[in-house]
Amino acid sequence: MKEVLHFPTFVTHQLLSSLCMKRLLFLFVVLVITTATAQNTISGFVNPAELATAKEVLLLEVDPAAPTVKDSTKVVATAMIDSNGAFAFKKELFTTTDKVYQLALTTENVSANGSIPQRLHTLKTFILSEADSMVFNGTTTSYQTTSMADKEWSKFKKFEKTQDFKSLNASEIAQYLTSTKGYIKDSLQILLVKLMSIQELDEKQLLDTDIKENPDYYEQLLVQLKESNVAPAYYMYLENKLHKYHYQRTNTFFRTSVLVNIVLVVLVVLVVLQWVKAKKQGKVTPEVVLSKQETLVKNLILAGKTNKEIAATLFISVSTVKTHITNIYSKLQVSSRKELLQQYQNTTGTSTYLVPE
Repeated sequence: MKEVLHFPTFVTHQLLSSLCMKRLLFLFVVLVITTATAQNTISGFVNPAELATAKEVLLLEVDPAAPTVKDSTKVVATAMIDSNGAFAFKKELFTTTDKVYQLALTTENVSANGSIPQRLHTLKTFILSEADSMVFNGTTTSYQTTSMADKEWSKFKKFEKTQDFKSLNASEIAQYLTSTKGYIKDSLQILLVKLMSIQELDEKQLLDTDIKENPDYYEQLLVQLKESNVAPAYYMYLENKLHKYHYQRTNTFFRTSVLVNIVLVVLVVLVVLQWVKAKKQGKVTPEVVLSKQETLVKNLILAGKTNKEIAATLFISVSTVKTHITNIYSKLQVSSRKELLQQYQNTTGTSTYLVPE
């Protein structure tokens, strides 16, 4: 009876021990896998359809400041592909800040020289840092990631696909810019993703237009980028765009100022010429008004008559003649008969006057 009562207890202990061993074994396997995975930032499998020709997986860093597409990427590392198609990139290859990367397949081994082969099959462009992880789910186009920046970038790309950019008129382009910038401002909190979304505008040749319309927005964004840990190479193109905008604006203002100054100078010259002309006209000696008797006396002087002859001709006294002569000299601003004769010789070219009878 004692043995019968203890048999179930023994079986129960055996079962519990077995379950504990299985659980411990499972936890050990999970721990091993987790530890192995924790050493890698990127891991996964190559698409079986591509496995036959693929030799290596290339990790490329994308440089947005590169002058050409050819110069925009550089090889960070290469990963060998095992017989099952598995590959991985360790955490040591990545930095603490978010950067833009690409995965690419090549049909030749490039580990020896590190140069980018002529033929590459680009798999995916993404954003990653050493704090994140990325696992490809049996295909190099489908993956899971812990990178919030990459998730935001994917979200923006989905938004872009809903925007029909082709065949837009001017007002529709303005609406497109407004909606895109509004989405960037309200939804994308990660500066690097925001910067990449602005690059999309640049590729559509709309960034220059939007900078002219909203310079303050981009100036503020540039300040935020400079204060962040985003690498300067990533926002250099935006800074250059803003420099170009300010240069064109200053140049336009300068040309306008030069044109305005030229117009003002012409107006000043015209005013000065008018003033000089008026001044010269003001210097013309006004016509001297002599009385009838003074005119007769003047004409007789110019005819060479003496005072007595003038008095006899006009039937006036010599003293009256002298009085008329004094007045004539004063009005004509001369002091002698000689000056009077010279003045009228210069004016008329002759000093011969007829004496009225």
